[in-house]
Amino acid sequence: RHQDDQGWRQELLVQWAEALVSAGRCTRAAEVYLDAASTAPKAEAALLRVTAGTQILLSGRWDRGVEVLGPALDELGLSLPTSGADALSTAYKLWTDFETRGLDFVPRKANTVPPATRARLDALWSVVQATLAGDPITCQVFALRHLREALDAGEKTHVVLGLCARFITIDVVYEARAKQKARSLVLADSLSRDQSDVRCRAWIAFARAFGYLDQGLLKPASASFAQAEELMRAHCSNVAAELRSTRMLYARGLGMMCQFEDLGRCEQWVNEAVDSEDLLSATRLR
Repeated sequence: RHQDDQGWRQELLVQWAEALVSAGRCTRAAEVYLDAASTAPKAEAALLRVTAGTQILLSGRWDRGVEVLGPALDELGLSLPTSGADALSTAYKLWTDFETRGLDFVPRKANTVPPATRARLDALWSVVQATLAGDPITCQVFALRHLREALDAGEKTHVVLGLCARFITIDVVYEARAKQKARSLVLADSLSRDQSDVRCRAWIAFARAFGYLDQGLLKPASASFAQAEELMRAHCSNVAAELRSTRMLYARGLGMMCQFEDLGRCEQWVNEAVDSEDLLSATRLR
């Protein structure tokens, strides 16, 4: 009976934390994840601490986030880069490995992917979400790690998200130089057509906006950021991190086009960021 009560408490804590994440309450979500981790089995506890650490990073409390995240990643056989140079070196090695491996994979139905594999992919993805705006070089490392494991697992939703993250963090630069569309975004777009998870469409719009912005095409970039923002805000859960990034870049594009009358919506976004104790977004949106 005691074990049943403990398992039920664990499940409720995780569900509560997930609800707080969806509401953008990063700091409180991290506290609840750490509470759940304190009594969870070892492997599950490490994944919960990873998620807690990423939520602390998203709140803008970088040192504390790294303090929680680093040891948890070590338990999973991963590690945070120790410096910018280390991040660049690790990302380059992972990228060259992809040159050999390619992007091919064997799709599997979601219900055939082991729960532990899905949980690990979710944890890796949370690191991508947390570092996208605050530390783009570290984000490259985890975007490539996440994509590699998603391809190996054949988990299609994570593959689409991972391809979009790879495009944003790495391929967008090479696309402009090669003057042709990067295969990562083309493949993500193709794979997403039979996916029911709206996050796939939202991230493709987000990635496409990055491509336009890199080419200096402000109007289509603004339109794609607007599409991504609407999809994330109205139809997705657990996307608070990328929603903030979308809003910051959308606001930047509006400012660059001198569409100051449309920037009025930023005041609401700032208020939401302050209310959820998101220091990074509140500062940048101001």
